[in-house]
Amino acid sequence: MNARKLVVAALVLCVALAGLAVYGLGTDTAEPTQSDCPPLNIAIDRSNSVHGLKDGKLFSYVDLNEFTPSLACHSKQEIVDFLLPVVSAEVSEWWKEPRLASADTAEVHVISILNKDEYARANFGSAVTYGVINYRREAGVAKMISYEMDFK
Repeated sequence: MNARKLVVAALVLCVALAGLAVYGLGTDTAEPTQSDCPPLNIAIDRSNSVHGLKDGKLFSYVDLNEFTPSLACHSKQEIVDFLLPVVSAEVSEWWKEPRLASADTAEVHVISILNKDEYARANFGSAVTYGVINYRREAGVAKMISYEMDFK
């Protein structure tokens, strides 16, 4: 009876060691350091934003899903500090479009659309909202008046 327990214990140990070898457990699995982290490089264009007029204000969605890998290893504050001036510059550009020129305020929703439909169109039902930034036009440029951001 003791021999059987010994054989079972040896088999369990072999399986556990094989799992460690195959899956690389026990090796260095440290979190990426700041030097391993790709720089934030968020570009907003027609491929990742949509905007129009709603109730007399410029209303926009900016999708950050394609930038998720570079966002993952940066702090929430680093992302916000980088993103706010980028979005401000884009809002100023959008106001130059004739169809949007009548709006003096803007509301930008920063989201990440996780899924696309069968035609590769954004499935807004899968969107995760990171926050909202509000702007007022002053001397032709966007001046941020409030923001609420939470990168989880």
